[in-house]
Amino acid sequence: MEQKDGQIVPTPEGLPRMVPFTTGKGEQLKGGLDFFTQQFQQTQAALIKSIEEYQKLVAEDVKLTEQIIGDKGLQQLLFNEQDIKQARVKQEIEDLKPVYINVLVETQLLTKRQKALQARLDEVRKLAFFTQQLQQTQAALMKSIEEYQQLVYQQLVAEDVKLTEQIIGDKDLQQLLFNEQDIKRARVKQEIEDLKKALTRPAKR
Repeated sequence: MEQKDGQIVPTPEGLPRMVPFTTGKGEQLKGGLDFFTQQFQQTQAALIKSIEEYQKLVAEDVKLTEQIIGDKGLQQLLFNEQDIKQARVKQEIEDLKPVYINVLVETQLLTKRQKALQARLDEVRKLAFFTQQLQQTQAALMKSIEEYQQLVYQQLVAEDVKLTEQIIGDKDLQQLLFNEQDIKRARVKQEIEDLKKALTRPAKR
């Protein structure tokens, strides 16, 4: 039907004006009813083939789904494998608990030992410091003693020289010294004689 501005164009008799059918591009369709029937049958055959292929795919999907979620399917096998692995992991954790406890105890002991060694090292360092201080003090003391001894020796020598000069210069003191020496010699001689007599005296029975 011929249309113009959205309205059907009538014939002089008042009937709709019939014109060849055209596409949206304004091209006339070729062929008659037989052509369209053939096109419909081809399209229908292609659609049926697509439906059959779709049904095959659906059947294959159902089969694969059964393989996955069945009692012996892949999903169950996966669950079983997960259970086995979880059981193994749990058992390994249980087996490692004593080892972990031993490592923890050894770590604590090593920590205590390290602290004790550090404390001992601090003591040794302090002792070394005090030893160094003691050695320095001893060295200073020995030096002071040596200086004192030298001073005393010098004083004694000076006094001895002074006394010697007094003795030599004073005949009375010199005579007293000689007399003291004679007395000491006499005492020693008498003690020797007494000892000889005691040794030669017969022992009493």
